[in-house]
Order: sequence, then C-alpha cells, then structure tokens
Amino acid sequence: MNELPSSTFEGLASIYQKHRPSYPDAVMERIAKLAPSEPCQALDVGAGTGIASRGMAQALGSGWHVKGLEPGADMLREARRSSDGIVNLSFEQSGAETLPVANGTTGLILVAQALHWFDRPLFYSECGRVLAPGGRLMVLYNDRDPDSALTSEFEARMEAEIPDYDRAYRSFDYVGEIKTVDWGEAATLDEINWTWHLTTDQFAGLMLSRSKGKPWVDRVGRDAVEAELIGLARQHSDEDGLVPLPYITRLAHVQRRGV
Repeated sequence: MNELPSSTFEGLASIYQKHRPSYPDAVMERIAKLAPSEPCQALDVGAGTGIASRGMAQALGSGWHVKGLEPGADMLREARRSSDGIVNLSFEQSGAETLPVANGTTGLILVAQALHWFDRPLFYSECGRVLAPGGRLMVLYNDRDPDSALTSEFEARMEAEIPDYDRAYRSFDYVGEIKTVDWGEAATLDEINWTWHLTTDQFAGLMLSRSKGKPWVDRVGRDAVEAELIGLARQHSDEDGLVPLPYITRLAHVQRRGV
C-alpha cells in the first residue's frame, strides 16, 4: 500500500489544474442522486486542486457544504485559488487517515483518483466513524482505457524510461474492499465510457502532470519529454489534429448501514 507524502505533487499543481480532465456530468449527477437527504456535509478526501470538489459542490447544490481535504500545500493553494467564489465549498489541509470532522456528521465522502495513496484500512475505519447512517462512501476513478493504442504506447514508454514504474500501480480491487467494510452494505459499481479529444499539446500537458513521470523529467528535462509526448500524440491524431483518448470512469459506492 502506498503512502502519499505531502510533497508528492509539489510543483505540479498549476499544470495538474490546467490539464487534468473533469468528470462526466452523468457521474456528478449520479453522485447527487445517491446522496442522502441529510446530513448535508460532504468530504472530498485527497482533493488535489479541487476538480472533483467543484463538480460535487455544483451537483449537490447550495443546501450542501463540500469540504475538500488535501495534504499537499501546493495543491491546496491551487484548489483554493481555482474555487474562489464557490460559497458551498471550502478546503482544509488534512490527510485521509484522520478526518477532521465529528462522528456521524457527514452524509457523503468522495475519493477521486486518490484511494491508492491511502492507508486504506485506517481510512475505511474513519469513514465508518464520520458517516451518518445512510451516508455513502464513493470512490471515483477516471481511467484511461488500457486497450487504447495511444495509452498502451505511452505506458510502455514510461516503463522503459522509469525502471521501477509499472502501469498497474493503482490496479487493486477497491470494489471488493468496500464490499467488506464492517459498517457498509449495498456496494455497487457504475461505469461510463467516454472519449476526451485533446490537442497534442494538451496530451503532453496531461501526462506531464503525473507525479509518476517526475524521474523521467528530472533525468532528461521537461522540454525533451514534452517533445516526445507531442510526437507520440501526433501519431494518433485525427484529421482535425485532435487526439482521441478513451476513458472509463468508474464510481464505486457503499452505504453506511443504520444503527
């Protein structure tokens, strides 16, 4: 199990915010539909720059308050800057294993793109503590389709350039895990297939926003890596010069049983 040092994404916050994809509207609508009627407090744990936090705040509406929890100072600054003016959203510096809220006060906990970094047994225990009966834990991943030729070629390049890199680093059975939490019931997985159309520069920016690519950038320089990524993207661009990048968005969720 990985642990996420608060410095893991330091220096990447602005490029992360600029280049990471948002989540399909249908996923945020599903989250809002599954949310309990109360208590109207939601947490986005491992919030990063607040991409999912903002989507959830909008989908849940003004009757809810969303609190984004993020351990990294750089990401936290960017989340606050990018969310200025959203009245039902705030951010706090915090890890996942000790949630800064009282017992039974939370209706919804979301983890987007971050669960693989947590000490998950401790995190699941904390979810059971802070969720109200009927509240839900939701795990959200935007995964590039591994069967895409572009994704496969990019991952092969990463494995060649970074000796300890493995494309399956975040492949784990989180659905199976949440099915076995001692406080939960009715665990379910929803999937949505969609395609993001990027420019070649956007594709390079997306891949450069990944913390796992730092060793490659540190070794040969950002400009060299960016040029190689743009060249790779051009090989897969369509007649309009855009790069189709297929995604599978997965939303796993489990409800806290009543007491």
